Amino acid sequence: MTIEECVQLAGLPLCGYRGTCFNQTDCLCDPGWSQNNEFAWYLAGEFDGDVTSIDRHLICDTNQTLLFWLYSVAGSLNVMSFAAHFSKVQRITTLLRIFPFLLSQLTIAIYCYLRMQAKKDRKLGEDSVTTVLFAIQNLAGLVTASVFFSKFMLYQAKSSPLAAIGSDAKRTRYLASSLTRTQNFMFFLDAVSTILLLASAFIRDFNVDAVILKAWLGVASFRMLYTILCTVYFPNLILADLGNVYEQLKGQLRYSSSGKRMKTYNETAEAHLKKVKKNMTHLRTLKLVILPYCCFLLWFNTVPLLWDMWYNVYKYFLPLGFSLGPLTYLVVLSLVAAQKKIRSGFSTSSTTSGAKSSFESTKT
Repeated sequence: MTIEECVQLAGLPLCGYRGTCFNQTDCLCDPGWSQNNEFAWYLAGEFDGDVTSIDRHLICDTNQTLLFWLYSVAGSLNVMSFAAHFSKVQRITTLLRIFPFLLSQLTIAIYCYLRMQAKKDRKLGEDSVTTVLFAIQNLAGLVTASVFFSKFMLYQAKSSPLAAIGSDAKRTRYLASSLTRTQNFMFFLDAVSTILLLASAFIRDFNVDAVILKAWLGVASFRMLYTILCTVYFPNLILADLGNVYEQLKGQLRYSSSGKRMKTYNETAEAHLKKVKKNMTHLRTLKLVILPYCCFLLWFNTVPLLWDMWYNVYKYFLPLGFSLGPLTYLVVLSLVAAQKKIRSGFSTSSTTSGAKSSFESTKT
């Protein structure tokens, strides 16, 4: 079976908005636009033979100039993110810890460079080199994100203001620790996702590739939904405990009496109040940065499974997603640096122990 007529997708005219159907068989594209069968997985099972033989029937949805600039921006941002994170490395142990992340950024930059060459054989699922690079960055990026998020949540629960003030946060610590236990299941999903991508790199049948890559989208959607739930749930637990600490300190200031000892206590408590507030602000900012990015990824990975037209848009999503990623990472890097300053402030304060004992004695 073969396709011999102009392709029409739901919600679009024949040949799309940038093409005209000629003789009910060929799509004639506007200047600057062309046909491309990349991500045209809705065609699986509709024909036999070489997929390029039906290109002339496809909708006109590809603008190579736009794709070139999108990949240029994405590649440049990933190089900047790579350089910014690598510049923070001072010890070999640090380099080893962030190596998966650096590998992810580097492979994305190489992937973008290859796609900028505008060769037709550089398609995800068809070209072995670019597909393997995509699989590597996918695995390295997901593993890095999981490990960073769980460790950051544990840090928030077990140290900084919660530990310095002496807050009882056992519930939060337990739940934050449970996050690390679910990592094994996430690593399993990441491995499945990578295997699917690698398989598509070496299978030359378009119909089989379409099934494999649709399965990959399904796994990626489930994975991102889990990430969104964690991004909402666990930071809110930490924020609730920090909020309790903040209100308790404010209450002690409100009802404290005069005197040298209480004045010293108040000055220390006020310093803690400022640091707790900064900690809460940084944590909220982190959530507000990560959550929209994860929702964006969930949207673009899920919609193609429900609407064929979105497969055609996916070719533009890849460089766009590659651009948003490093921007998110750079914001997270600055927030982590700010958190370290806050922690340093708590650990180096000469009056922390006195404030803590005063706080406990005032509670009783």
